[in-house]
Amino acid sequence: MSMPTKKLLYEMSKMRPTRSFLNGTINIEDINDAQALILNKIEFPYSPRAFQVKAAPSNDVVYWSFSRRKANNYIRKNIAQRGLSIFFSDTLAGKSLDYNYRYSPNEYLFSFALYFVIAAISVSSPMTESFFTFFMSFLAIISLIKSIKSRKAYDKSKAD
Repeated sequence: MSMPTKKLLYEMSKMRPTRSFLNGTINIEDINDAQALILNKIEFPYSPRAFQVKAAPSNDVVYWSFSRRKANNYIRKNIAQRGLSIFFSDTLAGKSLDYNYRYSPNEYLFSFALYFVIAAISVSSPMTESFFTFFMSFLAIISLIKSIKSRKAYDKSKAD
């Protein structure tokens, strides 16, 4: 790397006040002048969902994470400290801070059906190992449990 490139990278690192963590959580900006926070869902092609929090008057992204629970905790903390209001985008499954699931209940149910069909097909195939069948069955059960739990949380968030 040439010297001007290193100097430019150093200057750029001083300019942006970001904190990056290993799990993808980033605290991007300070929200001193925000009046409200908006929770949005972001979908990237071929990757998991992410959630971003925007400051309402300026519409700047102030926080994003792959975990809905962490985004909800960030919003709870700022609501308690600054007394901000919260808005949810129309694309979110649960419109409450108590809904901590990344996907909607129907998506968990779809993954249960998919894993169950793959496990059923692998049982009928003589070339498939039993570990693969067990693993697909395990994933199907986990998806079913998450579907039930997320449905309860979704119904609770609808009632609130």
